[in-house]
Amino acid sequence: MYKELTIIFKNNPDSDDEFDGGTYSITYEKAAFQISGDYMVLHLQKEDEYGNGFVQGHVLPIKSIKSYKGI
Repeated sequence: MYKELTIIFKNNPDSDDEFDGGTYSITYEKAAFQISGDYMVLHLQKEDEYGNGFVQGHVLPIKSIKSYKGI
């Protein structure tokens, strides 16, 4: 589990050119991930309005990700 996980996404995931289309980043708090095949499965630890914890998952294609950094 990372306190913060920053993922840098490609604007054009179908391009192999590093400078084609640029990038943008999103920082997630209380995050973990695993790589499964061509996908990154992101697990975010959340709380509802009553303080009950739950995990929210996201499936991201690897080809859309340039890099990531966790702290």
